[in-house]
Amino acid sequence: IEGRTVPDIFGKETFEEIIKPNIDKCLLGEHLTDQYWFTFPNGRRCFLDVKYNPVLEVDGTISGVTVSARDITNLKKTEEQLNIFKLFAEESGVGFGMASMDGKISYVNSRLSSMAGYSDPANLIGKSIFDSYLGTHKEKIFDDILPEIRTKGQYTGEIDLVRKDGIVIHTIENFFIIRNEEDEPVSFALTVTDITDRKLAENAMKKLTPLI
Repeated sequence: IEGRTVPDIFGKETFEEIIKPNIDKCLLGEHLTDQYWFTFPNGRRCFLDVKYNPVLEVDGTISGVTVSARDITNLKKTEEQLNIFKLFAEESGVGFGMASMDGKISYVNSRLSSMAGYSDPANLIGKSIFDSYLGTHKEKIFDDILPEIRTKGQYTGEIDLVRKDGIVIHTIENFFIIRNEEDEPVSFALTVTDITDRKLAENAMKKLTPLI
């Protein structure tokens, strides 16, 4: 690209609307960092992290501008996918949570937080899933659930969840392991469905059956 102009490389419209205004500010002494989606003249689109710095001479005058750009397209796409996941987790109506392999809670959505009796999900972050949210099922977790997760990759079963205020909620919980690209386990995840209404209806039907 040596010898080519900036508009040739990035396109005239991008140069006039984004790059040139930043260069003009930089020539006045500003140091700038910005991030943009760029569409190159060949149609290639990428997300760049761009830094503009004035070139200072020994007498303090500005003789030019240095511009460095780093392609962070993959990072941007990962952030967008994460945002989509968070929107899905919050709007799904199903409790969702994640914890480190030693059981420290790293994420819960609002639905799961509410099921556990907490108004703010942040109140559960960093706590042990074994001592807080599932504290009454510690023996079952270590004797049944964790061994099955480690051998089969997941566990699904009914668990009576005891909220912080003592109210019991009947749930179906699916525990599974999230692995990295090297197939190494990095965290536990779980989805929780509240089946309390269904359980109450089933119990009511059982009580009525002898009378029919």
